[in-house]
Amino acid sequence: MLIEAVATLAARLRADGVPVSTSEVIDAARALERLGVPSRAVVRDVLAACLVKRAAHRGRYDAAFDAVFGSAGMTTVGLVGDVDAAAFVEALDDGDDERLEALAAAAVASAGGMADGRFLGVAYHLRRVSRALGLDAALALAPFDSGLDVLDGARRDRARAAIEEALERQVLAAAPEGARRGRRPRDPEALELLRASPGDAADLRRTAAVLGRRLAARLRNRRRAGANGILHVRATMRRSVTTGGVPMQTVLRKRQPHRPSVVVLADVSGSVAGFARFTLQMVHALSGVLSEVRVFVFVDEIDEVTRVFRRGGDIVGVVQELDERAASLGRLGHSDYGAVLDAFAERWLPTVGESTTVIVLGDARTNYHSPRVPSLAAVAERARRLYWLNPEPRSHWDTADSVASEYAAHCDEMFECRTPAQLAAAVDRIV
Repeated sequence: MLIEAVATLAARLRADGVPVSTSEVIDAARALERLGVPSRAVVRDVLAACLVKRAAHRGRYDAAFDAVFGSAGMTTVGLVGDVDAAAFVEALDDGDDERLEALAAAAVASAGGMADGRFLGVAYHLRRVSRALGLDAALALAPFDSGLDVLDGARRDRARAAIEEALERQVLAAAPEGARRGRRPRDPEALELLRASPGDAADLRRTAAVLGRRLAARLRNRRRAGANGILHVRATMRRSVTTGGVPMQTVLRKRQPHRPSVVVLADVSGSVAGFARFTLQMVHALSGVLSEVRVFVFVDEIDEVTRVFRRGGDIVGVVQELDERAASLGRLGHSDYGAVLDAFAERWLPTVGESTTVIVLGDARTNYHSPRVPSLAAVAERARRLYWLNPEPRSHWDTADSVASEYAAHCDEMFECRTPAQLAAAVDRIV
């Protein structure tokens, strides 16, 4: 495996205009073999000493090294020998994203089947890696049992995403320089949330955090700019009497900044789970500028998960626990908005008050169950504002089992939120 990885690195360097001879590749592989199990930093320096002859080429080398050997999470080349299904599951259970990334990079390098530079599609190479690791059943890639319990949805998505990202790095490493330059970088803010693949998970997680911080800063600036309030005409005139109005000293009415109390109802059924997960991550980043956030998740039953949401720490762990809680809410296997709205109105309607902004996340597809619109109307009547964030294109609303217009009639607004950019714009208007 070692010689293949070094050969891939050499090919990448040559494509980037860095001269590397065959003898230098052999020397580099031999040097690593003699080092045993070195640290990643040592591997980087040893290979650089063998393959890079000009200081001007070091920047290209560093980029090529990261593409072939993965990011800083890969701590040792010897890690390749320890890659198996158990190691993946352990990294997933521990929430160790760096080790997961390193394991994925090592697995792709050893079993991805791209040493000859051929790329036959992500699905083919993903299956190849999963079979080599015994992860077929765990990743739901084959019907047979590999001896492992099937991973839950959140962990399965994280494992697939890590392998797919490692595959993409290998593809870029093997591609000609012109093809790499011609590749347009994806804009995470323009991804359609309902079509995002597991490989987009890391980008979307970062995007949610960035958008949340951006919106929080904008909200703070708006509050700061309006903190002095509007002109108090009577007080200004009284103060100016003693000076004949010259100079006039203005008096402003102090404003009490509004810190909205937010209640979120999030559909976490399979069809829109990714959208709900992304939105909750963004709201989590915003929670510091809101007076209170209460979060409810539902499929065909509803449950409050505010305690999990309020907990500090890594949002990835929070979302994973939310996914696990959501798994118990689907007796029918698909969402039932009517039943959920009835249950919320019956159990939690008193939590909605005149200062509460209610936000519903979902596609408004009832699966042909009764929509129970009066329950939503009851929530709207008590709330300060009621908004609905819909991840489907507006052209799909009211088709088949969608009752978007029926629900929208009781909302202050129903927003089309297909992409992170649209979602951020909607949240900016809401808060």
